[in-house]
Amino acid sequence: MKRLCQLEFYSHDVDASLEFARLILGWKRVPVALQDQAVIEVPEHSSYGISIRKSPSAQSGRTDLIAYFEAEESLADVRERCLALGGTILQEPTLMTGYGTVMVVEDRGGLRYGLYEARFEGPRPRIKNQP
Repeated sequence: MKRLCQLEFYSHDVDASLEFARLILGWKRVPVALQDQAVIEVPEHSSYGISIRKSPSAQSGRTDLIAYFEAEESLADVRERCLALGGTILQEPTLMTGYGTVMVVEDRGGLRYGLYEARFEGPRPRIKNQP
């Protein structure tokens, strides 16, 4: 099994994406000089790094991959903050029975995030076969 070592997100406006990630996800930029790339501070116990870099395409920072991050507050509150920062809600908060709620947002730099709010509902009831 291979371990994840780095997540790289592409944005056509790195500064806008950094501001969004800082205010929504609490990410802090590491003060290092790397060409067109912003490295994000991760906890010491993290097994991977995170960076946001300039998209090679001037048209869009989008990729097919969306990483989901667990929110520490309700997605209803996060949704309003995303909109206030100029973000676009691509998927409204949606209940996934047994798991929680998810939503997908895009920041002004075109970077997309999945956000997840855990909701424990206990074990699912067993369905008995009808004779």
